[in-house]
Amino acid sequence: MKKSDTGTEKKRHDGEKHQPLYIRIAQWGLALGRPFTAQEMAVEFGLSAVKAHGMMHYICGQGEARVSVRRTWRQGLTPMKREVMDTLEILAVVESAPAKRRARKRPPESSSAGLQGVWQMLARERRKGGVS
Repeated sequence: MKKSDTGTEKKRHDGEKHQPLYIRIAQWGLALGRPFTAQEMAVEFGLSAVKAHGMMHYICGQGEARVSVRRTWRQGLTPMKREVMDTLEILAVVESAPAKRRARKRPPESSSAGLQGVWQMLARERRKGGVS
């Protein structure tokens, strides 16, 4: 039987739910304090091996705005895979999210009359609540 969470633990768990998976993985890796493999990550977060390898690559590529990493490579087993990422070490995680982009309110001045008509129609639908 599982014990019920206290108020502070609930807040901490609620905050973790709203963070992207790669940030939760990065925080786990930072707390670990050593390089980790995709297999360790898969076991810890209940991911498939393919998903874990994908998350490692995502953290190194797209996640670099919020996560600083050091990665090690090993020789691949097939000619198609010359190098394979072996371990990942998280050096730092930025807590704040990057600023969101503002949505464009009207079409660019250089767009055609047909495109401007589409923009206007979509703007009318959004005001009505029809298109998200």
